[in-house]
Amino acid sequence: MAVNCHPLILEFKMEKSKQKHVNYDEILTESLNFGLKYQGQGTTMDYLGIKDENELNKWALVLMDEKGNIYKAGDAEHRFSMQSISKVLTFLILLEHKFLDEITKTIDIKPTALPYNSIIDLELGNRKPRNPMVSIGAIATIALLYQIYQEKTFEVILNHLKEITGNNKLDYNEKIFIPEMARAYTNISGIHLMTQAGTLPKDTNIKEVIEIYYKCCTIMVNTVELAKFSHVLSNDGYHLLKEKQLYRPENVQIIRSIMALCGMYNHSGEFAAEVGLPAKSGVGGGVLACSKCKLGIAAFSPRLDEAGNSIVAAKSLKHLSNELKLSIY
Repeated sequence: MAVNCHPLILEFKMEKSKQKHVNYDEILTESLNFGLKYQGQGTTMDYLGIKDENELNKWALVLMDEKGNIYKAGDAEHRFSMQSISKVLTFLILLEHKFLDEITKTIDIKPTALPYNSIIDLELGNRKPRNPMVSIGAIATIALLYQIYQEKTFEVILNHLKEITGNNKLDYNEKIFIPEMARAYTNISGIHLMTQAGTLPKDTNIKEVIEIYYKCCTIMVNTVELAKFSHVLSNDGYHLLKEKQLYRPENVQIIRSIMALCGMYNHSGEFAAEVGLPAKSGVGGGVLACSKCKLGIAAFSPRLDEAGNSIVAAKSLKHLSNELKLSIY
C-alpha cells in the first residue's frame, strides 16, 4: 500500500533535491551581475595606488563547495592586499595558543559603532581595544603573538596562510607596505596608549609589532585563495583538500562569532541583517564570508563604502546568500 508523505516532509525532500542540483556557476554569475549594478560607487584608499580605471573595475566572486570544487565568476585570479582580512588569521593563531578568557584581559570582544581606526574608541574602552577586528585590536593581537614567536612572528603567520591556500609564493607587497607605514601615526599612537595604560607590557617592541601588522595587511592574495580560507573556517578548521585538521573547531567557532559581531566594521549589523553570514572585509576590496553548510565564499571589488567595505562584493554576497538561503539567522 502506498504511503503518502506529510506535506512538510515532501517539501523538505524537494528542497534537498534542489540543493543537490544547484547550478553554482549560474548563481555566481547572477550574484555578481546583481552587485555590478553598484559598480562605480564608492572610493579606494589612496595609499593602495589603484588609479587605473581597468583595475578599479575588477571584480570577482568565488565559491568552494562541500566537496572542494571551486566555482568562479569575474577576475578571480586578480591579486589584491588582504588588509583587515588578515586579522581573522592572526586572531585564530592566537586562539590556538591562549584561551579566550586570557586574551580578553587584553582585547575585548564587543561591537563598535565607530570607525575601524578610531582612537576615541580605544579611549572609551579604557585603552583596551574594543575587538580584534579593528586596527588597534589587531595590533594588540600581533603584540601577543610576538611574545610567543618574537622575530619569527610574520614568518609564522605567512606560513599558516601558505598552508591554507596551497600557495608557497605568498608574500607582502613592499610598494603598499611602505606608504602604509609612512602614515601609521594613529596606530602608533594607539599602541603607545596601550603600553602606557598597561594593556600591553611596557617592554613591547612597538616598532616590530607595527611593522608585522602592516606586513600582514599587505599580503597579496586572490579571491580563490580567500575562498579556500573561508572553506577551512566553514568546516570548523578542517582542510578538505589536505585532509587535515588545521585548527581546533572550538577556536574556529569563536572566530566566526567575532566575524559576525564586528567583521564588517560599524556596518556589521546591516550586513548581518541583509546577508546573514559571518564575514570579514578589508580595504583592499576583499570580503571573506563563512557558511553553515561547509561552503567557502569570497568576493572582491576595490571601491569601498564609508565603513571600508567593498560595495559590489557586499551586494553580490547579499544576492548569493538569498539565492542559496545561506543566512545563519
